[in-house]
Amino acid sequence: MADRDGDSKECEYGLDLEASWLIVEAAQRVGRPQDAKIRRASLMLVDHALRDGFDNQRGGVYRYGPAAGPAKDKDMEWWQQVEALVALLNAYQLTGDRKYWHGFDLQAHFVMDKFVDHQYGELYTTIFQGGKIDDEKVGPWKAPYHATRACLEIISRLGGTL
Repeated sequence: MADRDGDSKECEYGLDLEASWLIVEAAQRVGRPQDAKIRRASLMLVDHALRDGFDNQRGGVYRYGPAAGPAKDKDMEWWQQVEALVALLNAYQLTGDRKYWHGFDLQAHFVMDKFVDHQYGELYTTIFQGGKIDDEKVGPWKAPYHATRACLEIISRLGGTL
């Protein structure tokens, strides 16, 4: 939701995290890999999500909240979780700051422990704030795009360290 000046009053943490690494990738593709403004903007998006939209105890990215302040909707959707993995790894690779590696590690364990259906495969759709799981695997907004891309990005970024 934006006000009449175009300033957003709310954010969706998954979109911010996705944008954080995509703008860095776009800068690299147009020959601006060291652009300080883009790097700063990318890290600001990740830091905001970590501060206000992330469960720093268990891992997990919340759905949305105000542009400034803690999350209002603490439900967690599948695609936000995998976008967070790439965003946190990207932030670590940009800075070497261990807080991003810690976030990546926490998030990876959270996704594997809570979102992956180890019996039948695929990611659960949503984990609601109260802990109930929406185990729908297919729907009009559920496709393998985010998860597949995240896996390929992580493999590419970590290379032979896996």
